[in-house]
Parts: sequence; structure tokens; C-alpha cells
Amino acid sequence: NPELADQETDTTEIEKQLDEMMTEMISEAHRLAWNEETQELEESVVLAFILYLAGAAAKALDHLKAPEDIMYRAVPLILTRLSINPLTTENHLIQLGEYLQFPQYIATYRHGENDAMRYINSKIKPTEVEAAFNLWRTEDAAAPLEEGLTTKFVAVFFTDIVAFTENTRLKGESWVRDVIRAHNDIVRKILEQCDGVEIKHMGDGILATFDSVNSAVEAAMTFQRSIARFNEAVPTREFHVRVGISAAEIIEMDADVFGESVNLAARLMQYCDGDETVISETVKTIIESRSHYALQPLENAQLKGFENQSIYRLEEIK
Repeated sequence: NPELADQETDTTEIEKQLDEMMTEMISEAHRLAWNEETQELEESVVLAFILYLAGAAAKALDHLKAPEDIMYRAVPLILTRLSINPLTTENHLIQLGEYLQFPQYIATYRHGENDAMRYINSKIKPTEVEAAFNLWRTEDAAAPLEEGLTTKFVAVFFTDIVAFTENTRLKGESWVRDVIRAHNDIVRKILEQCDGVEIKHMGDGILATFDSVNSAVEAAMTFQRSIARFNEAVPTREFHVRVGISAAEIIEMDADVFGESVNLAARLMQYCDGDETVISETVKTIIESRSHYALQPLENAQLKGFENQSIYRLEEIK
């Protein structure tokens, strides 16, 4: 099957790139925390390094538009080079969503993300491994929230331009420039109208939060209508966007947000086609009494790290 062969080639190349990046990180970990007597990584930083590599791998795979499940194969395998049992690594990765409720866990994961982006963009060797290790040597990783950190219940709202990388290659820089500008202008206008807060821009999408779940849903519907009008008016710059919305308590830290709900909203988009919005069970429960929405259950959805999670495609009743 030629198509299957192409997919296998793509996956092999992605895993090769991931291995090259993590090999650099392994080398730095070995330099900083290898115990010559036991021939193992220093015990106190094993979980830290798993979290750090998970952050790095997730960021790299997101950049490459590759399936996240590659991380669950690649990270345990590469950590065997530091004598870490792959079952230990797999067990920790399964609990990643729960871990990312605590500040030190989040900070360690973010160190990995930061090093991954520097490596991806400029082949810069990892610089934040030591900071990740030092955090775990001196702090209680599951400590209560520190001063300056807050938690609150919000709707988490992700947008993502469909087939962005492919269209960039096919349609060129002028298409990219105009589409990103249109996307950003539309999103930001709607956030202002619906009392949403932009958290960060991610190149081909935006992460935002809303104190009101109903406002987030209204924003998504308004957003999709606005994109449709833009495409009709400027067909040479046509683009399509998917939206994922979840709702739960999140942690706010350094003008960013963390927690299981953030991860869930991002994962929902793998079940969106262009011009679609997919919502979590919690969002559905809050809005289902509103008569101008139709909720289409998506059967057999498998969301990595989330068990028994029902999700729904949101549609306006015309």
C-alpha cells in the first residue's frame, strides 16, 4: 500500500528528528546528574527528567504536526540509555494530565518545551535541564500553590488553522501573512466582544479563556460565521479553522494557564474538521438547555490521557 508506506516513512523521519533532539538532552542530563557509583541517573531527578522530556517531545511533535502518541513510544525508549525502566516512564506519562496540576511539575515540563523550541528553531543545545533538576532537588514538587499563583474555573478555547503547514508550502508567504492577519483580527475582535482573554498566540492558532462557558460557545459560533464571511469575500485567501472548548479549574501562572482542561481543549481539535467546533462533556452539560445549539456525539473518540470522555460537535440550529 503506497499510502501506508508514505505514512511509515513520515513517522520514521519524525522519530529520527525527535531522537536527535532528545539525544542532546540525554547527554546534558548525563553530565549533570549521572551517578558513577550506581551507574544510574540521580534518583531525585528521574521524574523531573521524564517531565522535562515529555514537555520537549510534546512541543516538537506539535511543531511537526505529528501524532502525540509518538511521544509515548519515543520517550521510554530513549530513557533506557540512562538505565530508566521503560515501564516506569510509561506509568509517569500516563499520569501527565494529573501531574500538570502542580506548579513544580508544570515548570519542569515548561523547561522541556523551551529547550525543544530553541533546538527546533536554531539547533541550540539544551540549556534548561539544570534548572529543571535544581527545582526538584530543592522544592517539594507537589507543594500547594505558591504566592502569585491562582486557580479558577474557566472555559478554555483553542483555535487552529486547518492544514496550515501544507497550505503554507502550496500557497506561499503572501497567503500565510494575509490569513494569519485575518485570523488574528477576527479572533481578537470576538474576544473583546465576548469578554474573552487571549493567553497566547501559537502561530496557527490562539489560546484564550472565558469566565463564562456560554460566552466561549457564543464566541466560537460567531468566529466560524466570521471566517465563512471572510472566505466568501476574499476567496483567494480562503482558510478554515477548528475550535476546541473545554471547561474546568485551571492554574494561572506567569500570564499562562495550565491544567488538564488546557490539554483537553487542545486534544479535542483532532476530532474537528474545518469550520467545526468540538466541546467537552462539561461544556455540553452547561449549555445543553440552550435551544439554538445542536450537539452531535462523536463516537469512539480516544483522547490520550483522558478516560471515558464524551465529546460533542457543536452546531447552530438554523
